[in-house]
Amino acid sequence: MPAEQRTAEQAARVALDDALIAELQAADIVVLGVPMYNFGVPAPLKNWIDAIARAKVTFQYTAKGPEGLLTGKKVYIAKPCGGHQRGKPPSRPLVSAVSSK
Repeated sequence: MPAEQRTAEQAARVALDDALIAELQAADIVVLGVPMYNFGVPAPLKNWIDAIARAKVTFQYTAKGPEGLLTGKKVYIAKPCGGHQRGKPPSRPLVSAVSSK
């Protein structure tokens, strides 16, 4: 929606989203603490993803599909890995690292 047609509430939301995007663009490293709820992500994380996902800013559509525009960042995701028995190592790492190209 063009800026001049936005309500005050919409303009405030866009300003908040702009601030979140700017924060992410300025970051070299992103750390997310993400529990899994019923095989999905928590609502606050989904809201954050919705706020920062903006066509032509954080991603673009190409002939091969969507392409990320926030490159050169390292993302660490700390997530619970489920239960494991005492005295035995977990079956997978507790922290995952994802690099953007």
